[in-house]
Amino acid sequence: RKIPENNIDSLYYVENINIIRENLAEYINGEKLPDVEAIVIPFYNKDWVLTHVQCRMLNTGESFRYLTFEVEKGHEKVWGMNNIDLNKEVFIFEGALDAMCVDNAIAVAGASLNASQKFYDDNLKDYTILYDSDYVSNTEIFNQIFKAVDHGNKVVLYDDIFVNTYMIDGEPKKLKDVNDLVKYGVVSNINKYLIANTYKGLKARLILSSLSINQLTRKSKKWENKSQSSMSGMKQRLKIKRT
Repeated sequence: RKIPENNIDSLYYVENINIIRENLAEYINGEKLPDVEAIVIPFYNKDWVLTHVQCRMLNTGESFRYLTFEVEKGHEKVWGMNNIDLNKEVFIFEGALDAMCVDNAIAVAGASLNASQKFYDDNLKDYTILYDSDYVSNTEIFNQIFKAVDHGNKVVLYDDIFVNTYMIDGEPKKLKDVNDLVKYGVVSNINKYLIANTYKGLKARLILSSLSINQLTRKSKKWENKSQSSMSGMKQRLKIKRT
């Protein structure tokens, strides 16, 4: 994944996630988990108190990838608070593995980015929120971004970098997240790229509004093509019946 060495050194490997469960008093008598190996991601608060342990399961498919254990009660489930400079801009991700690829970044793992707004306001001075790259086609995420902008937040609105197709190892591939940008060397400096695509206020609203109009146009064309196809099929069936 080409995650920077300082963050790679903070990760661990476990051959069975039940080893983690059996070493945490809160979970030791709980239900046995599937016997799967995992990458272990520790979450510390700004005082270096271990608050959560997240397991990124390996070889389990898309449906069951992450499991997070609470170690210390009363803390937000946020990765990276121990590594950031609060006097600089902080980039906020959903996933820790994406955040690890960017300087001065955190991840609100397992929570909606908007659901943690109070945490941002109480703990961060200057920050930018990064949503999933499919916000153009995902109405739920698109609406979340609009709400964040209305709150006064800065957000990253990507250019065509996730729309374009790239030749990776001789095969065409579309990229899906910031980790892909780093892993495949698509951008030389990820922080500069994100800053260049950061917007807020009126400018952000104008970009989102143009995307919304494009969405409606695409949906209209899709419906029109579907209707034309249905009409064509109906005419063909009628023609067959007449003959």
